[in-house]
Amino acid sequence: MDDVVYSVIDTETTGIHPGAHHRIIEIAVIGLDEGGRQVSRWETVVNPERDLGAQHVHGITGADVYGAPTFADIADELAWRLDGTVPVAHNLSFDSRFIDAEYRRLGRPLPAAYLGSGLCTMRLAGRYLPGAGRSLAACCGALGIDIGTAHTAGDDAAAAGRLLEHFIQREPGAAVYSDAILAAHDNGWPMQRPAAVRTHPRSTPGSRGERGFIGRLVETLPALDNPTAEGPAARDNEYNEYAALLDRALLDRRLSLHEQDALVRAAHEAGISREHVAMIHSGYLASLAAAALADGVVTDEERADLVRVALVLELPSQAVDASLAAATAVAGPVGHASGSGGRRPGPGTLICLTGDMSRPRAEIEELLRRAGYVPHPSVTKKVGLVVASDPDSASGKARKARGYAIPVVGESFLWDVLLKGDEAGAERAVRGVDAVDRSPGVAGR
Repeated sequence: MDDVVYSVIDTETTGIHPGAHHRIIEIAVIGLDEGGRQVSRWETVVNPERDLGAQHVHGITGADVYGAPTFADIADELAWRLDGTVPVAHNLSFDSRFIDAEYRRLGRPLPAAYLGSGLCTMRLAGRYLPGAGRSLAACCGALGIDIGTAHTAGDDAAAAGRLLEHFIQREPGAAVYSDAILAAHDNGWPMQRPAAVRTHPRSTPGSRGERGFIGRLVETLPALDNPTAEGPAARDNEYNEYAALLDRALLDRRLSLHEQDALVRAAHEAGISREHVAMIHSGYLASLAAAALADGVVTDEERADLVRVALVLELPSQAVDASLAAATAVAGPVGHASGSGGRRPGPGTLICLTGDMSRPRAEIEELLRRAGYVPHPSVTKKVGLVVASDPDSASGKARKARGYAIPVVGESFLWDVLLKGDEAGAERAVRGVDAVDRSPGVAGR
């Protein structure tokens, strides 16, 4: 890394103020040589161990940070990359405050004045691009620089690096650059390169999905030479435990990455074969079909629900019709899972909210009360459901709920199931909550 003189940094965060417990969730460092040419690129998503804040801004999901390193995991690598270089960012004060707060949280404050002696391309734009605007997009637009995907740390840092290269070329050898280089050498902290650190890129469309869960089961579970030799009845407790977990996980008709991992672990611990997992999944769909037929009619909505479950479990397309046909020939539910699970929790159920929702939290809690539920501020064993802004949320409430085997569902379940069909009541509730902050969402930890 001897040829790196400037380290262009960009961070994506859960909010705008580290003092309010907001954290870094993605960071990138673009290394530039003395002339401003890019010579290295390093980036990773970071698990903040809390909810993700305004996901509509940064686009990072719970699935993205699931399995990602924490800041403590990357701290040595980041320090080694910054050591002796000039820190650069577009609005350096923002990124530097978060980086400083993360290191202080680890009890490792950065060298005095290091981040404060860097270069801010937003400030330099006033010198080289007067009237162009302050934002990264405006400055890049003035020079015809393609940002790439905005609000991704890697692309934003690379764009800021190209801005700096343009500025250096406009005024090579200027004191603003030579002074910064000298200060960086004085503020460095000697260290050897640490052991290789695992990085974790954010996902791209189509790079993940629930359907990968079945593939993981098939790849890791043992096969039976004679699948009919031992059926689920032979190990009722183990099979029922897996089926009950499946029932909770599919409450919202999707499988988060946390739920996928829990099911894979449960199948391994129970010693279930891949053939018997398929039998349990078919039985789950059959029990749903039996519940749909309980009143003698299968509505379009019920059929669509069966199709969604079949898709998530990667059952063949004809499985829905086969399950409905089988359900007409027998009485009662089929298979080990309860299937219907009462998708809509009963009146009086304690429901806890976590994360940055599309409406203010007090407003949502009022809607839940009007629908007969009891909003609860924290997760206890008495809570029946946790609604998260993201079903893979890393918030403390979501982690505690998973430990208690309480279902964690996404916000869509709130509107599609819990409060569905009560639009008029919802509107009345919205008008009735006068003291609510109308800003989008209320961050929760």
